[in-house]
Amino acid sequence: MQRLRRMSFSKRDREKGASDSADAKRLSEREREAAAAAAAAAEAAEEAERLATEEAESARRAAEAAEAEAAKAQQELEMTASQLAATENAQQQEAEAAEAE
Repeated sequence: MQRLRRMSFSKRDREKGASDSADAKRLSEREREAAAAAAAAAEAAEEAERLATEEAESARRAAEAAEAEAAKAQQELEMTASQLAATENAQQQEAEAAEAE
């Protein structure tokens, strides 16, 4: 009877050991999957940061180009206004000279 108990106990120990080993394998597999997922997430975050940096740089360059274009348009507007004022002044002087004759 005692021998039967020992055999039963040994069998249970072996089954429990096998179960523990399978649990350890599943755990290590989960750990590997988690590590792979973490690495993929880190890589995706780096890519997102790189893209955001590129977008910000592109937006900065576009803003600088728009500022330069606005400055050029302002300068052209000022030149046109100056030319118009000079033309009006010349016409006024011609009209005054014509009246003086």
